[in-house]
Amino acid sequence: DSILYVALLLLSQRLYAGFSLGSVARHAGLFALGFAPCLLYFSYNLLVFGAPLPVSGAAKQLAEWPILYVQAPVLRAMPFQLFLEYPSKLLLLIAAILFVRKTPPFDPAARHMVVMPLLAFPPLYYAAQAALSDWEIYRWYLYPLVGTTPLAMGMVIGALRRGPVRVARVQPASPPSWFENKMSGWALTVAWMTVLGAAIAIGAYQTTRAPRVPPKQMFARVIEEFAKTHPGRYAMGDRAGVVGYLLPHSLLQLEGLVEDRRFLEHIKNREDLVKVLESYDVDYYAASFPRRVGSCFETVEPFKGGPASPRMVGRFCQPPLLVHTDPSDSAETVIFKVSGAKRVAQK
Repeated sequence: DSILYVALLLLSQRLYAGFSLGSVARHAGLFALGFAPCLLYFSYNLLVFGAPLPVSGAAKQLAEWPILYVQAPVLRAMPFQLFLEYPSKLLLLIAAILFVRKTPPFDPAARHMVVMPLLAFPPLYYAAQAALSDWEIYRWYLYPLVGTTPLAMGMVIGALRRGPVRVARVQPASPPSWFENKMSGWALTVAWMTVLGAAIAIGAYQTTRAPRVPPKQMFARVIEEFAKTHPGRYAMGDRAGVVGYLLPHSLLQLEGLVEDRRFLEHIKNREDLVKVLESYDVDYYAASFPRRVGSCFETVEPFKGGPASPRMVGRFCQPPLLVHTDPSDSAETVIFKVSGAKRVAQK
């Protein structure tokens, strides 16, 4: 993701400094020198994972046709949306309009090197997400707004304090009085502090409520106890993050944090999930939200992929060794013995 912002920064810098051959060559040399650690990082990824960038990113970009739509955010936290997400996006839109109208005015260097990259990065980032992946947008995908929101807030406050912009005036307007300046400043301060105070109050209230074990962590503890009497290699897709941390045995990640490039080929080829698990010597497979088909269970991996993403399908016709239903969200997770699935399939 940072490559997009660096590209915007370089473009803005060139627009400000010009495109003379000597200047471009000098800055390109300095950039290459500072970029050297990144080349080491890319080389390490290429050697270990077979690609310059992490495999986890490629696992979410397997869509077989262009996705040209913006996925709905998966936040499920109304106070967060009302007091942080929605105001931040609205501020970004208003700041973009103000930037085009050059209100409030900026020093040329600040306009090109700070304001332009920060305001352009979120739209470019979300457009890239919509074009490359059909996975859901989670809360951590809103991080571009962290740097943009304070800037946008300052631009909006500055524009409000300067008053409305008029294209032409018959007579110059009289400057605001000292009292008007002070009142407008206090009014804006009170408005912003009210919004921020409400967000802080809601966050403080939520932290004082009785702690609840998250569903993912609850199942992770269940499977941790199960693994004590069922040692072996496990595989899991959705909700496997905490499980991988707690399990004493190795875990094959089937979604997102997949093992290597070879595993991506299994997904792209829509291979049989049971055969893939056997090829990785998996003993036990944990599946979230399995679908019952007659007396069998059918699972898909990756589960979270959208309509354009390929999937592996597995069919398990033996009874699961464990069935866990979380009381808070009714999410059902089951554990199968993989070798048993093979014998049933052969019959």
